[in-house]
Amino acid sequence: MLDGAKWVARLIWTGDRQLATGELAALSASFLAECSSPPLNSYALGTQPTIVLELSAVTERFKAYVAGASSRSQLEFWIADQVLAVTSTDSVAHAAASPESVLAYRLGEAFCVLQADDEEAAHFASRILGCLDQVTDVDGVHDILPLIRQHEAFSVLISKHARGLISRSGFRSIVKKRFPSDSVRPWLEAASLEQLVRLTELIEREDFVSLRSLLALPPA
Repeated sequence: MLDGAKWVARLIWTGDRQLATGELAALSASFLAECSSPPLNSYALGTQPTIVLELSAVTERFKAYVAGASSRSQLEFWIADQVLAVTSTDSVAHAAASPESVLAYRLGEAFCVLQADDEEAAHFASRILGCLDQVTDVDGVHDILPLIRQHEAFSVLISKHARGLISRSGFRSIVKKRFPSDSVRPWLEAASLEQLVRLTELIEREDFVSLRSLLALPPA
């Protein structure tokens, strides 16, 4: 049964995006149905919810969303209910979790806090799946994730930098703010304009093998 805490968590993680009337109605109906139904979570242990941090579970939900089998709000609710309501970044970091589990959490978190319309959200999910299919190295996916998440805004930033509207120092300052603790940040700060433009092109084409190779090169 869905408890009040999880319902609040769902609202928190969808609070950054205004829901249409139809979505809100569906949201309410979903809540009422779950309150009167037994839990469907196959990951539950007894009556206590467990932290769902299996990467395969998260990616299967992403696949359903991209295929049109579930809506954005349904995916957000599942992530909020099964991952974000029962754990946090700190608890994941201190639980000696596997790299795959940490990545699963970060994928769910990144999707729920997207400041994007539905089309961009679908692009994000599709690119994540493409990255996971092409890059078998989990650390590599960790490096690429913030670039996919920030792709639209970062492409605009690089375009302005290329046209001289943003200086090199200004560009680095924005990178520092947008990627404060991401491992890819030093590379972005030192990369040439040519490398940065190619980076955005590779993400747009969803060529993550080439993107991984680009990030392995020394920035110049």
